[in-house]
Amino acid sequence: MAGIEALHLTWRAGWKRGFLLGTGFVLMLCPWLVRNYFVFSRPLLSTQGGEVFLGANNSYVVQVPTHHGDWVSPTGLPEYRDKLKGVQNEVTLDNLQYRLALDFLRKNPRVIPLLIFYKLQRWLTPITETGGLVPLLVLISYGPL
Repeated sequence: MAGIEALHLTWRAGWKRGFLLGTGFVLMLCPWLVRNYFVFSRPLLSTQGGEVFLGANNSYVVQVPTHHGDWVSPTGLPEYRDKLKGVQNEVTLDNLQYRLALDFLRKNPRVIPLLIFYKLQRWLTPITETGGLVPLLVLISYGPL
């Protein structure tokens, strides 16, 4: 969002404001990038992408209707628990989780449209346990984003 807003500011208010926002954003991220470079020998911003990807793309979220379009912790799923157990390095764990999710999707390409539909449906109905106007109000509050 900061990058988009920096471009918007550059277009509307001149390059100085856009440059200031962009520079401030980069400076805010620098300590994390430096930390990850020293810890993992790579300037990473995040090491949770694999967990998010696997948690949202697995047989459980396809087969269990209450979890359609949801995220489920991969360590809570029996088919992944043993594979993930004992991996201590964050980057190795992240890469393994990406691989497991991609393997699932490659072996089950027919579920990809279902996953997309379920995720869109979940996004449009953010609080499924609540009735009335609450889901609509929540959607209105963050839907424009």
